[in-house]
Amino acid sequence: MRNLQLLVKTSRPHFWIYEAGTFLLGAIIAAVSVSELMTSIVMLWGFYFLIPANLLIYGVNDVFDYETDIKNPKKITYESVLPKEKHRLVLLTVLLTTMPFVYFTTQFSISQYIAVVLFWFCALFYSMPPIRAKARAFVDGLFSAGHYVATGMFGYFLLQPEAATPWIAIGGAMAWAMAMHAYSAVPDIEADRAAKLETTATVLGAKRTLWYCTALYTIAMLAGYVLFGWLSLMLFVPYLCLMFISYRKEGPALLSVYAYFPYLNAFTGMILCFIAFYSNGWL
Repeated sequence: MRNLQLLVKTSRPHFWIYEAGTFLLGAIIAAVSVSELMTSIVMLWGFYFLIPANLLIYGVNDVFDYETDIKNPKKITYESVLPKEKHRLVLLTVLLTTMPFVYFTTQFSISQYIAVVLFWFCALFYSMPPIRAKARAFVDGLFSAGHYVATGMFGYFLLQPEAATPWIAIGGAMAWAMAMHAYSAVPDIEADRAAKLETTATVLGAKRTLWYCTALYTIAMLAGYVLFGWLSLMLFVPYLCLMFISYRKEGPALLSVYAYFPYLNAFTGMILCFIAFYSNGWL
């Protein structure tokens, strides 16, 4: 039971909505009816992106970040450090919960296959060597955003395997997810510098990273305006306010502001799902 609790905690339940939400949003946009969202294949992959995918992302991250995490106040107070003796358990569980879904890809179309393989590639090599993207400034954001966007695209192509690639949506989603990643790294700057870990945030510094995030959110909202209309501009306002508030904070005070960030992202994702439902004529 303790091992199960550890595995659930490692998967970051407060972040489950990120992967599951992007998968659901992609599926909603592609679906021709609500009933199509309730099919066994959608439910199965929805479960994967709710729990096993998050265990893969954060479990692999915790294993390869151990030396950095033990020096990081955010990990000690806001999250937790994965004990070294549990690393093998986590990696074995990741393997066992992922392999059945790898088997399912043998029946996939090329678009479905590329999307899910891109997710696994970005999720693994964000933390794992030899790439270890999280230790490469600006590449870190591309890999972090890549697995989120690949998840949304997989949800889309799962229901519309022959559809054209929606490049505007991909561009906007990448900008939004890169901003999310960069902002999340700001509270880690001192710990990452102490561990000689080069990230976008350590290179730019806290203040310039917040301006970088603001620029990316602006790009994301403009893409959203093209796709969904004026409401996407309204969704940008809370992020603008958050960047302004964060700009005036430092150290532990900034971490206290960051604690609200997942709730804002969850709210934004929920609104986007409602917009997609409305666009499909289901509301």
